[in-house]
Amino acid sequence: MILGYGKNKKTSGEFREFFYARLDYWCLTVRLNTQAKIQAMTYM
Repeated sequence: MILGYGKNKKTSGEFREFFYARLDYWCLTVRLNTQAKIQAMTYM
């Protein structure tokens, strides 16, 4: 995907969608981890 980056708009658009999907996944993971830590502290 990186090799074809910038050759046409379709490729860069796919790359952007992939990047934002990864970003959303990372944010969701961080949020879930934070909630788990808060719950662990609450139950202690």
